[in-house]
Amino acid sequence: MLHTTFRGNDVSFKTDEDGNAVQLFVGKRKEDGNIKGDRYARILKKDKDGKVIKDHWDLKGKAS
Repeated sequence: MLHTTFRGNDVSFKTDEDGNAVQLFVGKRKEDGNIKGDRYARILKKDKDGKVIKDHWDLKGKAS
């Protein structure tokens, strides 16, 4: 997990084994370290050679 802030929001990225961001949490960080806000998941599809053919983010709902 990578943690940062952007435009007044707390942001956390979860990465895969290649270092690509696959989950994103945006909102305000609570005292326990979790973010209350929105959760996004990245759709990252590659062909057999490893070239990216599809890459977009989907809003998955509220994060608590």
